[in-house]
Amino acid sequence: MILTLPKHRLQSLQDLLHMLMPKRRVSRKIWHKLLGILRSSTPAIYGAQHLFSLLQYALTHTKGRIRMTQLLRAVLTAWLELATDASSLPTPIMTVVPRCPTIYAATDASKAGMGGFWVSHSPDGTPQFTAWRSPFSAHIQEHLVTADNTTGTITNNDLELTALIVGASLAAAAAAHQHPHIAVATDNTSACAWASKGSTTTGKAPAYLLHTLTQLRRQRPFTLLPLYTPGDTNTLADCCSRSFHLSDAELLAHLNAMYPSKPSWKLVTPPNDLLCKLSSALSNKLPQPVSLNVPSTPVTTPGTFGQTSALTSIVTPTSPLWMTPYPSYKSLRTVIELAHWLPVVLKSAHAQWKAPFVPLARRSPHWDALIPVYNHLGS
Repeated sequence: MILTLPKHRLQSLQDLLHMLMPKRRVSRKIWHKLLGILRSSTPAIYGAQHLFSLLQYALTHTKGRIRMTQLLRAVLTAWLELATDASSLPTPIMTVVPRCPTIYAATDASKAGMGGFWVSHSPDGTPQFTAWRSPFSAHIQEHLVTADNTTGTITNNDLELTALIVGASLAAAAAAHQHPHIAVATDNTSACAWASKGSTTTGKAPAYLLHTLTQLRRQRPFTLLPLYTPGDTNTLADCCSRSFHLSDAELLAHLNAMYPSKPSWKLVTPPNDLLCKLSSALSNKLPQPVSLNVPSTPVTTPGTFGQTSALTSIVTPTSPLWMTPYPSYKSLRTVIELAHWLPVVLKSAHAQWKAPFVPLARRSPHWDALIPVYNHLGS
């Protein structure tokens, strides 16, 4: 099942964006109308919930009319591209409703670099344990706000959000199924809130990072469930983000000794193009637009109809229906039981899906529950 906007609704959205693009200034009333239309259209436009930061910041930046800068035009252009692709890239309904996570991950960042891990399973049910890490460049470390560098432009919250985006993107790229649902634990409340709400009223690095997240989700579709975990429970991701004094072999040996798993840990490195995009976002620059290659479904030419040779089957009585566990719970149970070192927040996110799945079952109130009725004849 898919979720799409009606054609007239999609056309009115495109007309409004085309009308605003050449303007030099826009009234606050029209800008509020624009944000309202975009908000209501977001569920049917995949990945669009992360494009509101710079548009909201325009309202707080000035008290009068909104001045259409080159930056705002670039954001509206991104919205126009999403609206244009909405008909060919509809939103699967499974990405809108709550569902069991298919991948469990955790991330962390420090001044030296970022790192994390994710736990998933192959199509045959075999668990997979993967760690990753990447050092920050000297340019990012020089602009980090510290006690000795109070004039920096990059905060630790920005680095934590960067690590969360990298961890989710790597896990989605390695997923064996479409539209993976990734639960990511982080020990930074700001990064968790920005990724959960999908926007932040600021014109700094978090807005550009969320804009980049939209592009990454459009290139490789996935849904994100950010979760906060205390720092003392995020030990594995913390180890990956601070272990740059160890070689890859030494890090893998350390992970297998401290956090044993079967099969053993694998170590991956983020690709350079992903790191360049996020480094540009940390410098308050929008990513370059990327054209999305929408796969076209080949049209099959119908053949001629002939006389069937199949025998008429005899209808057999159906077997009684039984309650079956949720498929994702069945496939991920082994992974969760093996990973005893997972943060508690990830185990809690999985626990709610352990109950048996009963289609069309009404649990509260029950059908056989007694309903109090007032009897006016007895009074």
